[in-house]
Amino acid sequence: MLAGQKMAVALVATALAMVSTGAISQEADASLDTCRQLRDRIERLDARRKGGGSAQKMDQWKRQRQVYKDQFDALRCRHWGSQLR
Repeated sequence: MLAGQKMAVALVATALAMVSTGAISQEADASLDTCRQLRDRIERLDARRKGGGSAQKMDQWKRQRQVYKDQFDALRCRHWGSQLR
């Protein structure tokens, strides 16, 4: 193989690896409605925590918020950007 061919093969292999691992993504994994529901749940829990409550409830709401936030991030909902508002 020539040096140029080796470089081309390396570039193609790298691109395929990035696509297969999800490093390159053009679309969100979740629908706009799903992302809106998660955003709304996060905002409701934020409002509850601002309203106060027992230490146990505050911790429970914080943990539940983190679960929803992790789902939001895993589904790449930020892709929807301003459409979420």
